[in-house]
Amino acid sequence: AWGKQGHRIVGRIAEAHLTPEARAAVEKLLGEGKHLSDDDVANWADQIRNEFPETGPWHYVDIPIEEDKYDPARDCKYSDCVIARIERFREVLANKDAKAVERQRALKFLVHFVGDMHQPLHCAERRDSKGTPDQGGNLCMVRFLSEPKPINLHRVWDYKIIEHTLGQTDPLIYADELNGRVGEQAEKWRGGTVRQWAMQSFRAAKTHVYAGIAADGEPTQLDQKYITKSQKITDQQLAKAGIRLAEILNEALK
Repeated sequence: AWGKQGHRIVGRIAEAHLTPEARAAVEKLLGEGKHLSDDDVANWADQIRNEFPETGPWHYVDIPIEEDKYDPARDCKYSDCVIARIERFREVLANKDAKAVERQRALKFLVHFVGDMHQPLHCAERRDSKGTPDQGGNLCMVRFLSEPKPINLHRVWDYKIIEHTLGQTDPLIYADELNGRVGEQAEKWRGGTVRQWAMQSFRAAKTHVYAGIAADGEPTQLDQKYITKSQKITDQQLAKAGIRLAEILNEALK
């Protein structure tokens, strides 16, 4: 989710909210001079997916949009979903008796998966008129502004909206700008559980991402009004992910 730029933004915002103790522990695990916002940290979980395909389902949870709650038995069989894996890797990272390499991997997974979970289409899916799930928008085709070729809705939310927002701005500079807007909201965003955070993403998918977009037939044209609102939601989700990632790391690395 979010593409490389989005995950680096999440890592950068998280770095700004780490306690000195957590920051020192992160550097010890990753190595001197390494940061959560480095590409080979923030996007490591994507980079190993071909080598370890069993990790693929860990990046998302497909909650049907016709439902109103998360059901682990239905949505997260065998704990193979982003909610269960965040909870699991948080435990590994907090375990001071675990091997350093295991804690380092847990840290990298957490940096990426907390970001993934805040991309709305990593927490929801819709069925078409034949009852076929769209795999979080991967099978739903749309047209992005004036671009001639259709693109799937998931890719729009992974990186198209962020690219449209960034333009030529460096993602880390934009992360600092986003972080500067957080203010008092940070305290509110820190509260809640991993499941509650995932359900917020789910509701964003249900009420906005899929709104007005046909499940079948010709690709829906995404107009500027849709993109502008999506940019605001994306900014908030990236900021929330950074704040909450820092909260998880600060607690685990006490």
